[in-house]
Amino acid sequence: MKKIDKDTRLFVNVGIDGSKSKFINIFNSLFEENNNNSSYLFYNIRDEDFKFFINNLKHSQIHGVNFESEYQQTIMNYLDNKSYECELCNFCESMIVSDSKYFGYITSGDAICELLNPKIDSRIAIIGADKKAISTLFSLKKYLPKRVTIFDEIVESSIEVTKYFHDLNIEFDYERVKDGFTLDFNKFDYLINLKNIYNFKPNIISNRDIILIDILKESKWLKDLSKKENFKFFGAFDFWIKRCEIDYRHWFNHTPLIPQNIYETIKKEYFEKVGV
Repeated sequence: MKKIDKDTRLFVNVGIDGSKSKFINIFNSLFEENNNNSSYLFYNIRDEDFKFFINNLKHSQIHGVNFESEYQQTIMNYLDNKSYECELCNFCESMIVSDSKYFGYITSGDAICELLNPKIDSRIAIIGADKKAISTLFSLKKYLPKRVTIFDEIVESSIEVTKYFHDLNIEFDYERVKDGFTLDFNKFDYLINLKNIYNFKPNIISNRDIILIDILKESKWLKDLSKKENFKFFGAFDFWIKRCEIDYRHWFNHTPLIPQNIYETIKKEYFEKVGV
């Protein structure tokens, strides 16, 4: 473990079981590669201890925090400032601690869009209408998509996700996402999966290239499809790496070096440890 001294900048992952965080090895490898006297730790915090922990952060060496899903809404009550995206989505993934103030922001939407780098006037499909869909739409706006199609069987969720984006051309498909569901990839340039449907077996119609991204554990159906059709595919690990890059830019005001061999090493270590 890296030696921590009085000048070491600390960054932490906060959750009920932070030891399972996908970010620990990624960040510490980034710090080492960039000769940065910083260390990334995990903090296991119980609900009843969360307020005490947050109130004492400003008196510590901790400069940045990532929150697991169980605390991403709770932390909103403690932020001094937050991004507009945070306000819109009503959750916070990351936080900067500076001058005893807390600034909250979200990285998911930007991470998805930076990976895809969608062309202007493109057609985008999103499977799943959850809070990350709002973040994704928020980031997609600047790419001026021609059309966004959201697949989710829950009508209320889709309406909630899109009510802030009247300037986007959004359509809904409420057919339940299940085996036998027909997905015509000829209608899209990009597909973003936000829904945990590991062994989903849709009927696929496709005779053109499409770029796929799955931000959860790589869904078997998407991985199999990308190999069969030779589609470009970004999986969950690509998404996590990109989120860490974005956090690093927020925390240090420059883009970190991520050599390919380190990328592969981190990936191997994480998947062997967690069994994803």
